[in-house]
Amino acid sequence: MPIRPTNTSRAAASAITRHAGRRQGSAQPDHVVYECWRVARAGAPLMVFTDWRQLPALTDAVQGAGWKWLGIVPWNKRSARPQIGRFRQQCEHVLCACKGSLTLATRSCLPGLYSCPRHRQAEGASDKQARGPHP
Repeated sequence: MPIRPTNTSRAAASAITRHAGRRQGSAQPDHVVYECWRVARAGAPLMVFTDWRQLPALTDAVQGAGWKWLGIVPWNKRSARPQIGRFRQQCEHVLCACKGSLTLATRSCLPGLYSCPRHRQAEGASDKQARGPHP
């Protein structure tokens, strides 16, 4: 695990050095997160939605690009395809960070968990054929 610089300007300089040799338009997460940091104003928040597979790489990319780490909020999607012998993958994560000191837009406390209601399944062609045409 890389040592995280304590000085934000040092972290930003480190990120700039890492990205100097990269092609423009690359879709690597650290490049995208750095570009967000580059164009964001001081105090701007960053919220990135991801699943468990990208969580470690994205966490490193956010901190390596110079963002101030604020934490992770779970997002319960409430629906997921069951997989025998494995955990149900119904939760994704929202990584939260800010550029410098966070500019607060509210004095209230934000929720520690977000939930998404289940959506009704779209009706397929076979369902419509079995039911027949509308009157």
